[in-house]
Amino acid sequence: MHVAHLIFALCYYPALTLSLNIGYSSSTTRAIAVGSVWLFLWASSHQYSCHAILASLRQEGQKYGLPRGDWFELVSSPHYFCEMLIYIAIYVSSGFNILMGLNCVYQLVNFALICTPPTHAWYLKKFDDYPKERRILIPYLY
Repeated sequence: MHVAHLIFALCYYPALTLSLNIGYSSSTTRAIAVGSVWLFLWASSHQYSCHAILASLRQEGQKYGLPRGDWFELVSSPHYFCEMLIYIAIYVSSGFNILMGLNCVYQLVNFALICTPPTHAWYLKKFDDYPKERRILIPYLY
């Protein structure tokens, strides 16, 4: 990952979340607001861990390996699952703003129907020992 991309990614979501909390009156309770910030931070941290696992698979001069460990034991694309949780947290922290809700739905559909099924199919085709119980995106469900 290029350092500029990393800096952008580290700044984008916190800035988006903070911008949603400036200048609007919300019926969101303090507990829900704190919970959404916690979910956002936890999912962001976990997404980073998933990306670190993926990055470690292809060391210089090696073939791509099968991701193992952490949530890769449950789903093919845990980094996208974490991204979904990030968008849900942003939606909740926005006070359930309709535009953020539509953005959240768009992202969830994008991950569930466009991004992850081809990845899962590629893993099944590429690796004979791919765990059959591993789901596509959502642990134990899909």
